Amino acid sequence: MTSNTRLADSSARTEAALDYLRSRTVKRAFRGYVEWIGRAVGWWTIGYLLFWAVIYFIAGVETLVRLDQPLPAFLHQGLAGIATVLFAGLALAGRAPPLSLDRRDLYRLALGPASEAPVLRLRQNTRRALLLVIGAFIGGVWTLVAPYFFHISTPWAAPALALLALAYGEAGWSRYARREGPAEGRAAGGFTSDAAWLILAAVVTCALSALSGFFGPTLAAFGALSALTSASPVTLIVPAALAAGSLLITRRTLTAGWPRRFLPQSLVLTQLQAMRTFQLIAGMAGIPRARGGGDSGERQRLLAALHDKPGAVRPKRSLPMPPASSPQRRAFAWRTAQALFRRTRLAQAWLVIGSLTAATALLLSSGQVALLVAPVVSTTGELVAATTAGGFGVALGVLLSAAWLAVVTGSAVGPSIPRSNLPINPIARSMGRLTPFALMLGAAVVLVLLLAFAADTWLGAPNLSALLVPAGVSVSQSALAVVATALCCCFTLEKYSSWTGSVPGAWECVLIAALLTAMPAMVAVAFGVPGWALGAQLVVTIIVYLISV
Repeated sequence: MTSNTRLADSSARTEAALDYLRSRTVKRAFRGYVEWIGRAVGWWTIGYLLFWAVIYFIAGVETLVRLDQPLPAFLHQGLAGIATVLFAGLALAGRAPPLSLDRRDLYRLALGPASEAPVLRLRQNTRRALLLVIGAFIGGVWTLVAPYFFHISTPWAAPALALLALAYGEAGWSRYARREGPAEGRAAGGFTSDAAWLILAAVVTCALSALSGFFGPTLAAFGALSALTSASPVTLIVPAALAAGSLLITRRTLTAGWPRRFLPQSLVLTQLQAMRTFQLIAGMAGIPRARGGGDSGERQRLLAALHDKPGAVRPKRSLPMPPASSPQRRAFAWRTAQALFRRTRLAQAWLVIGSLTAATALLLSSGQVALLVAPVVSTTGELVAATTAGGFGVALGVLLSAAWLAVVTGSAVGPSIPRSNLPINPIARSMGRLTPFALMLGAAVVLVLLLAFAADTWLGAPNLSALLVPAGVSVSQSALAVVATALCCCFTLEKYSSWTGSVPGAWECVLIAALLTAMPAMVAVAFGVPGWALGAQLVVTIIVYLISV
């Protein structure tokens, strides 16, 4: 028996043993989950819920009505544009693996004599099945509503989107494997590899679907998402080709050895997953202060190790420290400003964009609140008091704008403050942490107003300034509504997150801040006195400010 034959037999025995152990482990875990769900929830309960879910789904389908005029084509073109952006993003991705091994598989299998393909087979197949289900679900929903909303039949949308989702997942792994693989596969930064050509083909074909209005029907039929607008089975050719090509490239990458950083990155991703699981369980158990996961900088250090940037958490920029005799609010303001100043340029740019959008939403909602107080002109030309007509719409606008403002505020108040016995004044803490973002938000409000007035004056745009500052509302009333709404939302978010120990950007903090900010307008409209909305907003803001938590 030659050495090659003995090596092949050894590899076959190793793969057979691996498949046997894997099947035993998966079956044992599956039986454990089945027993646990049966005891914790009950399979009869799950069957009951599924039965009524099917009934409600059928009832919802029966309520669909065919529109007299079809919706515009830019909706399916927008989906194709999103797919184009997702595939184009893969060209710049590939520094972190799209899937990883847990600690057990990492030590027992990846570092053992088994080859790469059997070790990753279970996780790859699980990910493929999930992507196929997601794509088929989106395509199935599109096939269901397309005859009613777009007056077209799209029977092949589900398999086309499922194949495209599979191609996206496989292209992500191939891009990572080519970038982090052997040196000969990383030539020219990996941009000349087979994975890069596959991504380019996916981007071009998705762009054909997004720009279908500029091409003839023959060329547009070869778009990756042409199944959203056509009933021809020919539309499956491109998605099937992309999926087959991506699977072939993935198979080729697994024969070249492990990517050079896959194993250490899997270990880091395992720690990140453990941290997220701990935070989730702590939140479900009602231990909010454990949601921070211990050290606030642990996640940043793990992410730096994941991307092979050990010095990423080392400060590169610093602000001058305030004097030791400074008040507490100045120290907290410096702490928050320092954290914002040390962010990456991209993160700072996103914060500026978020501040501008939050300022726009704040001006729109606050102007409507001030309009509830101001008298309106009746059809006879007389000034009458505002009624509850449209009042709930105003309250809903305040709720939505406050929710977005809370999201942006949660990312700008700096790191959380651990609980301690230090003599910290809660009001000074809140004012200090919110001062940098308050200055940024104020500048954003002024900039949005200037842009609106400039657009009205120079560009001949519609009366944009009237949307931000409605006619019949004094400047003082509008400014008071803006200040009261912003302060109520920001103070509620900061105080609630500090009191519960939650991350400021957590969904419960955002929800509490939005509801409390919109409550005065909702209650005033519900009791038929919408003119009291602004006064109630001021009272709630003062109460929140004075609460010492």
